[in-house]
Amino acid sequence: MGVDFIAGKKNFQKGWDREEALLNCSDLFRVQPTSKARQIEGELREQASAEVAEELIIRRLEDGSVVACRMNQVIADFPNPPSDIVTALEASNGVACGTIENVGLFGGTIRVSLR
Repeated sequence: MGVDFIAGKKNFQKGWDREEALLNCSDLFRVQPTSKARQIEGELREQASAEVAEELIIRRLEDGSVVACRMNQVIADFPNPPSDIVTALEASNGVACGTIENVGLFGGTIRVSLR
């Protein structure tokens, strides 16, 4: 499983050639995805329930607070949203779509990923 394995595989050299071509690019870094997954953790309101993979609307209100809504009902508050989330919401007129990734063990918190 050494040299004889490498010598027997034709695709091995192709893979090395492809990586070498990427290293010879004129830019300093390799091309990386520019979008990153944004997640925010919030607290469910009284009498609100949530399920994993549920679609929500994330809104930034006029007073600056960030909330999650199901239709017209506010179900969660985000007390300390990260600055990149606030900037992304401002860039999209204060509204974004989100999907619940995780519901807390006792149902008091949710983690939402924004799109």
